[in-house]
Amino acid sequence: MLSNTGRHDEALAVIQQALAVDPLSLIVGAMRGQFLYHAGRDSASVEQFKATLGMEPRFWVGQICAAKTYEKLGMYSEASQPATRRWSILGATRKPYHSRLCARGPQGTGPKQKPRFVRCWNEAAALRTSYNVALVFAGLGETERALQLLQQAFEERDVHMPFLLDHKWDRLRSKAQFQELLSRVGFTRSTQSV
Repeated sequence: MLSNTGRHDEALAVIQQALAVDPLSLIVGAMRGQFLYHAGRDSASVEQFKATLGMEPRFWVGQICAAKTYEKLGMYSEASQPATRRWSILGATRKPYHSRLCARGPQGTGPKQKPRFVRCWNEAAALRTSYNVALVFAGLGETERALQLLQQAFEERDVHMPFLLDHKWDRLRSKAQFQELLSRVGFTRSTQSV
């Protein structure tokens, strides 16, 4: 909760206490990497994920969180490796991040982009949640459609709405509709710019 609402120093202090109690906990290590990512401390986040996944490379929570940090840094090749590993570990029925990442790689235009769009859309549509499909549209630069889907996700009371401060939404952050949605979810002005 602290990390999701932009209280990064507090979140990191709490997770550091948990890590002191159980330094070999994979979930605690992954959450520390995630909190560093939320705080914008990307290099430290990468190092934390390397340490955590060094203990257990098949730990899927660490894999997916590491992929988000690599994606934010524009390291799409590195991001796709953990996402693909996670997919192979869990099986094809649980692949939402692979679909999101597919859309969020380097953007381009022209006919070469159409097959990627179709593949991403087909994978995202199978996820059947407005929030996940909105992520794909945001990654493809389809801002208006992404905002419509986020509004729909809000109306559906999607459990992912508290994650709107995540860096994956940075492309939409300056839009008035997105700011209004943040307010409706319950974020105050001070946390909206985090």
